[in-house]
Amino acid sequence: DEALKAKETFNRQEARYSEWRALAICAAAGFLLKDVPKAREYAAQADSLLQALEQLWGKENYQTYLTRKDVRSFLFQIEKFRN
Repeated sequence: DEALKAKETFNRQEARYSEWRALAICAAAGFLLKDVPKAREYAAQADSLLQALEQLWGKENYQTYLTRKDVRSFLFQIEKFRN
């Protein structure tokens, strides 16, 4: 629940990168709670936000962002929940 509240807060503040992280956490939580459909739904939303970030930041900045260790960890988590 707290991750969902954070997601909504970040969305209102247009902090897309934080919203993306919150969705990744929601996906992981859904999986741990054995709610695989929800985990996949959140992972798909996170993927959509990543695409939006690339458009917003440009390819070079986006690629740099993806090299961060913390971001790679979230990407690894999301990868588990893709169909």
